[in-house]
This record gives sequence, C-alpha cells and structure tokens, in this order.
Amino acid sequence: MIIWGSRGRERKIGEGEFYCPNCQRRCRYHRKRLGRYFTLYFIPLFETKKYGEFVECQVCGRTFKPEILEYSSQALEEERKLEKQRIELFNSLRNELEAGTPIQLVMSSMQESGLSEDDIKIILSTATNGRIKMCNQCEYMYIDTLKFCANCGGTLIMLED
Repeated sequence: MIIWGSRGRERKIGEGEFYCPNCQRRCRYHRKRLGRYFTLYFIPLFETKKYGEFVECQVCGRTFKPEILEYSSQALEEERKLEKQRIELFNSLRNELEAGTPIQLVMSSMQESGLSEDDIKIILSTATNGRIKMCNQCEYMYIDTLKFCANCGGTLIMLED
C-alpha cells in the first residue's frame, strides 16, 4: 500500500538582519517560502504549488512582505549613521566633562540645542555613570574624576544618590 498526498510547508530560504518596524530596531530575520508539497509516506518530496514568500522577525515573530528588506537596508544605513553621530556626541560630551566643564554649563548648552530635559538627564547620567561631585564653595557640579573646581579651585565632594 502506497501512502501519498500533499501538505503545506514553510521553508527557510534566507536569513540576515533588517530594521523591524514593530520592534523599531535592527533584528535577525528568516526569509521563508510557503508552498504545497507532494508527500510520499508523509515525507515532502517536491513543491507542487508556490503560495509566496515572507520575512519573519526573530524577535517579535511578526511577518512582513519581502520588500521590507529593500527599505531595511536604507534604514539600517541611516541608523548606523545616527549611531555614529550619537557616539561622537557622547565622546565629545565626556571629554568636555573630563576637561573640567561644570555639568550645569553642559546642560544649558544641551538645552539650547533643543534636547528635552528627559534626554539631557539620560545622557548626563550615562556620561557620568551617575557619580557626580559638587564644589563646596560655588556649588558647580562635575564628573567624579575631577578633584578641584575649575571655577573657583575649591575641593569637590561626592554627592550621595
């Protein structure tokens, strides 16, 4: 007795990285093809009908049309450029703080550039690792690697969290 038939099957035809609109970040993906396969003894042997292809995000599991990969390469390139700019800005900020610029002055220049207060707090918290010293004379705040106030020369004391 020969048992034959057909069944639907997903088959992975590629993988890589793309910008997932649902996750709003770069994620791994699998590109898959749906089709109907001829089976012999429940073993799929060959494809008899193609239903189409899709891209599946490996983080959130959502599926998208394959065209998302064309958009994704542009979005990934833009995201890489933005990330590079963020790193350069962060390094510049860190260098400015380590050179002795008071945190208050850095905050005011960041506010003038249009950043929100929440963004400024996050950036400064990251740049200072949450460790801040304050001058006991003029009350300027500095990064914790400094020992003396750049404004008045006073001794810096560590602020408690």
